[in-house]
Amino acid sequence: MGEIWFFPFEEQFIIWLQSLGEGTVFQTLLIWLNSLFSLFGEALFCVLLMGMVYWGFDKKKGEVIGLSLIMANVFCPMLKNIFRRLRPFVVSDEIACLREVGNYSFPSGHSASCASAYPAAANEYPKEKWLKSIAVIVPLLCALSRNYLGAHWLSDVIVGLALGALSFVLVAYLLHCHNDHLVIYLAFIGFSLIGLLYCHTDDYFTFLGILIGFAAGRMFEDRYVRFANTDRWYLALIRTAGAALVYLAGNGLLKMVLETLAEPDSITGLLLRTVRYAIMIFTVIGVYPLAFSCEAKIATRFGMMKDLKNARKSR
Repeated sequence: MGEIWFFPFEEQFIIWLQSLGEGTVFQTLLIWLNSLFSLFGEALFCVLLMGMVYWGFDKKKGEVIGLSLIMANVFCPMLKNIFRRLRPFVVSDEIACLREVGNYSFPSGHSASCASAYPAAANEYPKEKWLKSIAVIVPLLCALSRNYLGAHWLSDVIVGLALGALSFVLVAYLLHCHNDHLVIYLAFIGFSLIGLLYCHTDDYFTFLGILIGFAAGRMFEDRYVRFANTDRWYLALIRTAGAALVYLAGNGLLKMVLETLAEPDSITGLLLRTVRYAIMIFTVIGVYPLAFSCEAKIATRFGMMKDLKNARKSR
């Protein structure tokens, strides 16, 4: 159950969007395109963007992108559990649900993810002018797609975009202007723990775990691992694919084990969810880069040692 509140024009706006090309091939195309635009706001897609930068090209830039994305997705469920706004297709019989969604509506997590990750990437690579266009166009298209698909009200995506941008600005400022990142992480974690007092949706517990794991992983890597980045796109891709495999395998195993201890929707189950994500993100951020030392052996085996040495950059 949740709260019903919206502006009348918001309902009419979604109804108008969904009526475009109704009953024609054009409508099918619009549904496909908006589903694609919505994909760019999926947290997993944005994490892969961060991963290519973090494990591949520049861990410090990847840290800014990753933490911006994570905080946007922590702030969102903290607000959602306060406002408890029902989604458009639940409230209005005239609005269709064109993509399966759950939990509450306000603000839009997809919009927040886009408005944090892509501008963060553009800010970290100021010489790449095309990223500035991506940082504006992709969040707007993603936000509009959430309206078209019936998943969010217009005010949901507007606030989501603002929240994502705020997260990016806050994280970028703190990480670039303050050397003691441990204090920054502890402050973010401390604030995020407030949600334990009232949040009951799994997205909050997921990203709380991700935040804790990311913070611990970065501190561990910075102290004990200190892996070297690369300027070779194929090495960045291989590293990212390896991280994805480690995460999927480990997360699946941990989920199977921990779900035997408590019901997933119980408070114990939700807390175990936080523990699971914290362990897995710590593993791929802090521990997994230890495997990069094997690159030299593989490169030697395939006669690529010279290329690998040229690809490595000192921290």
